[in-house]
Amino acid sequence: MEEPAELEALLEELLELSEESEKKAQEKTEAKEETVEKERQQAIEMRERAMESMGVTRKRCQEKDGESAKAEKRRRRSGGNTLEWLRERAVAETEMKEKELEEKKKRQCVRRQRCRAFSLGSQKDSEVPHQFDPL
Repeated sequence: MEEPAELEALLEELLELSEESEKKAQEKTEAKEETVEKERQQAIEMRERAMESMGVTRKRCQEKDGESAKAEKRRRRSGGNTLEWLRERAVAETEMKEKELEEKKKRQCVRRQRCRAFSLGSQKDSEVPHQFDPL
């Protein structure tokens, strides 16, 4: 009678071992599936990041840093500031052009005076006879 009990014990042990190996195999496949799913999700996220615009990327980074995306929103300047700047620029340009004109007039006066002085000097030289001609 000991043989059937021994056989039953061995069969039970075999069943337990096969169940354990099946559980281990199941756990391994589940772990592999989890890692594959995680990698797939990471790949999808990377693709989405690569395809998003700079504005969306900036907002996402600000949200990660804890800053609100609305705080960074730019405001459009009013037309009054632009017009004021244009007026100031026009005034500055006209002042600069006036200064340039004055400098140009001064240079022309100096040139005229030099020309007159030169022409007067050459007239005096022509009146005085030359003793010898260097040429």
